[in-house]
Amino acid sequence: MKPRSSMIVLAIALTIGAAPSLAQQGVRVGNCWTDYSGRNHCGPDTTPPRVRGGSGGTTYVPPPPAPGMVEFKRGKDLFNAGRYVDAIAAFQQADRLRPNDANILDWLAESSRRAERHREAIEYGRRVLQINPRDGRAAGGIGYSHYQLGDLKSALAFYQQALQLDLTSADRTITQSSIANIKQELLRETVKVQEKTAQQAIAAQIRKLEDAQQSLDRSMAAMHAARQAFVDQGSLFRSMNDLPDSRDGELKRATLLRAYLKKYPNQPGKWDRLAEVLLKATVADRPAAAEINEAIAAARRAIALKPDEAAFYRTLIIGLAAAKQGDEAIAYARVATQKFKDKDFGGAFQAKIAAFEVRKWGRFAEAERLLDLVASTVGPEKVRDDRAGLRHATFLAAITKGDGVTAGNALAALCKVQATCLDQGHYGELALRDGRPDEGKAAYLAVVVATPPEKRLAAVAQFRDAILKYSNNPADYAEVQSAYIGLMPPGPSDAKAIEQAKLGYVLLRAGQQQQAAAEFKKALTHDSTDPAFYVRTGDILRRSLAEPAEAIRFYERALQLDPNDVAAAARLAAARQTLAPGNPGRTPDAAQKRPPPVATQPGALGEAGALSRASRGADGKIDPRMAAQAARDAFDGGMVKVGSATPVVLGGMPPAASPSAAPSEHLQKDPKWQVLKAVEEKLESRAAEVEQGLAEAERKLETAPPAEKPKVQVEVVKQRDQVTKVRAELQMAKVQTESYRLSVEEQPVPAVEASAGNPEAPPASGSPPPRME
Repeated sequence: MKPRSSMIVLAIALTIGAAPSLAQQGVRVGNCWTDYSGRNHCGPDTTPPRVRGGSGGTTYVPPPPAPGMVEFKRGKDLFNAGRYVDAIAAFQQADRLRPNDANILDWLAESSRRAERHREAIEYGRRVLQINPRDGRAAGGIGYSHYQLGDLKSALAFYQQALQLDLTSADRTITQSSIANIKQELLRETVKVQEKTAQQAIAAQIRKLEDAQQSLDRSMAAMHAARQAFVDQGSLFRSMNDLPDSRDGELKRATLLRAYLKKYPNQPGKWDRLAEVLLKATVADRPAAAEINEAIAAARRAIALKPDEAAFYRTLIIGLAAAKQGDEAIAYARVATQKFKDKDFGGAFQAKIAAFEVRKWGRFAEAERLLDLVASTVGPEKVRDDRAGLRHATFLAAITKGDGVTAGNALAALCKVQATCLDQGHYGELALRDGRPDEGKAAYLAVVVATPPEKRLAAVAQFRDAILKYSNNPADYAEVQSAYIGLMPPGPSDAKAIEQAKLGYVLLRAGQQQQAAAEFKKALTHDSTDPAFYVRTGDILRRSLAEPAEAIRFYERALQLDPNDVAAAARLAAARQTLAPGNPGRTPDAAQKRPPPVATQPGALGEAGALSRASRGADGKIDPRMAAQAARDAFDGGMVKVGSATPVVLGGMPPAASPSAAPSEHLQKDPKWQVLKAVEEKLESRAAEVEQGLAEAERKLETAPPAEKPKVQVEVVKQRDQVTKVRAELQMAKVQTESYRLSVEEQPVPAVEASAGNPEAPPASGSPPPRME
């Protein structure tokens, strides 16, 4: 029920409505009268009357209206006429002319309530209370307006406040009734709120139960899906493990992973695994671009699904490096090293692994850049071993391609981080032993390139010895031996001479006569001190290479070193006889310019190796005296092969007979040789006699008295002259005998056989089988 404030307004209106008729008449009744505002007054009238009445009373002439009273009267008329909005305007004008008039504000408040402008009514009522704090009707009006605005609590508060203020008994009854009604409505609202709250709680509980049911359903579905995923994953693992570790097996694994990821696309680990499988399936020397690109896409997907996993960055870096996208690979590595710098297996660790993996594709430049990035993050010492491994991998890749120079540069770089870097000759030895000559030569060449100049001769010797041991190609030996000779100390030496002769020897045995002749001629410039070396080198030039003019130079050099060398003198005579005009056995000029080929005897490298070992001392270096002795043994005695009755000497020819060698049966029956031999024997006997006479004269000189010494001295000089004369005659006889022997027993140079120049062909008849020392 709404409070009956209209009754209060009506009572006020009835009280005020009767007063104006009296005030308008200006009649004073006794000591009481009514003014223009309708208020009643009692007491003496201070205003002198303008018109005095008769004895029945005094006629009162009212004064002029006060400011705002006209507007106030008009407002009341409008209010009584039910024109509340217009009444508000009139009352507001009166309020401006007569501010803080409680009566005007009270009428404004009531007019606003009648016009349902309750917020304005509340403000006017508050102003009334400010002027007259005991005005209970004003507090009740504010409560009524709050009630109309739906603010029951405020309405109740103001109604209760009104009961504490001045009210008539009727107003108090109405106010109490209004309070009772508001309390009932508040109770009903409280009940409604409680019911609503209870309903909401029930609804919330129902929703909670429904959510729980849905969550349970989802959990069951997720559990079922997880169980199925576990089954599928187990099946995937078993299928993948059953496949071989080959390119075909990896491609099949990739197919299984694609099918799995089609069903479970949000598993980053499987995307990363797919990328790894595809990268593993690629062939390093012929990488498949499609597979690498798919691997890169899979690695990117893994990172997108789980960006905080450092290992996924590693796979992507490897894929980008394999695709030769080095700049992007380094960019991702830089992101990883910064993003995961605080983790034990963070970005730097993954970049190190990536640097190791990209070496499989030969991406050594990308691996180097990755290690540089890691070094800048964790320090150079952390990547020292990795750099050594990279240099070693570069070395191995280069020798596989036969690129000795690149391999040497990598090995030289390896020396900066690894003390035992030059111990890489075993790679070359293994390659040569396994029949990979290009790799073997590249490995040894790398060692030579990486070796400091002062130690390079030993490295080349190691290279050459490996060629002698494992290679059957004289051309390889010739190349390395030439380099070895070029690195030997400058100036002539026995060692250089023997090494030069070995080079010519191998070329000759390989059927390369012109190259062999050129190398043998160089031996003369090395100035050996052994006459036998020049004698046998001259034999090769004269007989095997048909260059008697060059042979003469060697024989003459032998005679310079030993004038009594009968073999040198005899061969010099034979060579000159060959070049004599009109000699039917003279070597044709054409043959001198282009020597006829000789039969190649296998085992040339083995024999050269034996000669090389015989020339070395205990410290492994060439000893000049041992080299000279090795030359004598090789040239004069030959290198006798097991199972062969024919000794083989440098040059591939049977050894020439020494001056003391027994003549052949055919030669012994030759009359001219018999005469020459008889003269030689007679001179030998005569030489023995004169040498004995010289010895007796020298003993006589030692024991002769001083007076007889001049006479004995003259006899000794004569005996010495006689010995010199007989020895010269004997030397000439030996030279003539040896020259005749050479002219009879030396056979023409044989023609080339089928095995010439082909070390793998069957050996020539009468030749020993090849043996690699």
